Amino acid sequence: FYNSRLDYFQPSFESLIRAQVVYYSEMHKIFGDLTQQLDQPGHPDEQREQENEAKLSELRALSIVADD
Repeated sequence: FYNSRLDYFQPSFESLIRAQVVYYSEMHKIFGDLTQQLDQPGHPDEQREQENEAKLSELRALSIVADD
């Protein structure tokens, strides 16, 4: 009985693990790219903060974003 349950859940569990590996591999790659961008000189912290605030303001202006 227990072996048949294992055969039933094994493909789902394997798919979950594969999906997590793909997700975390992609996030690791993106994080590495972002850290390289942050390490490059040329943008002072104040300018970077202004750019981030401008992008956040654009996102807040979208109709799909709710005000909290």
